[in-house]
Amino acid sequence: MVKNMALRTPKVNSFFQDYGGSDYNRTTKYTRVKKDGKWGLIDKNGNPQTEFIYDEFYLKDHFSGFYNVSINGKWGYINNKGEVKIPCKYDFFGKFSYNSGLSVLTKNRIKYAVDTLGNEYLYENNIDKLTEETEAFEIRIGGLDKIPQIIFKHPQLKVLILKGNSLTEIPDEILSLKNLKVLVLNDNKIDKISHELGKLNQLEWLNLSNNRLSSFPLVIKKLSKLQTLDLSSNLIKINSQEIFFPKSLVYLNFKHNRLCQLPQDIFNIKKIRYLNFQQNEITTIPKQLYQLRTLSFLDLAWNKITYIPQEIGKLNNLKELNLNFNKLEAIPKSLEQLQNLTVLHLGGNKLPRFPEQLFSLIALEELSLFSNNILKIPNEISSLSSLTVLNLNENNIKSIPNELYSLEKLEILGLGFNQITELSPNIKNLSDIKDLDLKKCQLQTLPREISSITYMKKLNLYGNEISENEVQELKKRLPNCKIYSGK
Repeated sequence: MVKNMALRTPKVNSFFQDYGGSDYNRTTKYTRVKKDGKWGLIDKNGNPQTEFIYDEFYLKDHFSGFYNVSINGKWGYINNKGEVKIPCKYDFFGKFSYNSGLSVLTKNRIKYAVDTLGNEYLYENNIDKLTEETEAFEIRIGGLDKIPQIIFKHPQLKVLILKGNSLTEIPDEILSLKNLKVLVLNDNKIDKISHELGKLNQLEWLNLSNNRLSSFPLVIKKLSKLQTLDLSSNLIKINSQEIFFPKSLVYLNFKHNRLCQLPQDIFNIKKIRYLNFQQNEITTIPKQLYQLRTLSFLDLAWNKITYIPQEIGKLNNLKELNLNFNKLEAIPKSLEQLQNLTVLHLGGNKLPRFPEQLFSLIALEELSLFSNNILKIPNEISSLSSLTVLNLNENNIKSIPNELYSLEKLEILGLGFNQITELSPNIKNLSDIKDLDLKKCQLQTLPREISSITYMKKLNLYGNEISENEVQELKKRLPNCKIYSGK
């Protein structure tokens, strides 16, 4: 029998003892459980995904997608298939950094920078202890206005992290670090980059985010092994035809710059999987978009896009698409061809109706349509049976069709700031709901059946006409739910 089970979703077999259930991962649909005193991982149906051999088992690392596990006091990492990605040999566990793709781990009192493939680089963060054996060096938030010359006397370095200083340039001497694989210089004041950077032919990871670059560093094109490039939060405003990328790129973050259109050279990158151009000034999406057949993540939120070309339907590998806060009044029919799409954000646009194209996206798990002009939820909503998140806040919806109550996997439902006057007793069918937003609707009462959703953690009733007595009674029936009310 499962004890202290706080989640209904994982159908746990009787010999498992769930650790409170509070660590169920909505995105991956896995939870950690114990068998005979050892930890393992099960899926949403209670099927074991790993052996039950771990003394400790921590939540999924956001960057790597791995789980932190320990055996006999030593830590390592596994994936959700139970495959060992990094053996249990470290004294402590650490998180992988989005800035560098590395985690600093200790083994036998010696620190290493470790990547997700398990490659180790002897680590130091004290410049006075920098030796010929050091492979990874870091000075973070140290007030440096120049890269110390002593660093250039260590050509063996493979990782250099100088995040959060006051550096203004990458000097010619960077050439001496010919073995660098990872160079992290985000959160500085860099506005000048030496052409010698282009000679670092081993460089795979370059982070120049949150600096003061006003133009694209053309030298980057020469970095033939570069896979990850982060130029987010700069001041780059340039003709997109003057931007050229290395063809080896897999990950490109160009968020929060000043581009008016997507760089044409992007469409020549055959291996690209991640593109982020959020918060630019882009107005159109070129038809050449279809060439990015390997793309799985595309973020174009907070731009000025009015039109999506039909060619978007050819992005067969696309899993996440973010078009929040643009100026879209329609979406193309071809969107229904994106059968691998699991996350779609279309909030903050000008859509006059719920797009019928979406009803073909049976793999869709998260859908945002908040802040549009939607008047009605079509009955066909029932076809989106995989949805766990649905955000319809801030529209002009007046009623909820019974078909919505058939979405039994829903965990987060946003219906706030609409003109909804009543909910059906069928709300009880949404038994996995944990967060229900009904703020500033026009509800005067709630169906008693809502109190059967005992796993709900948050219910927002603020700005409705529901009596205080009813709210207090609901709080008694749902003691583990945070209920917000009032005017």
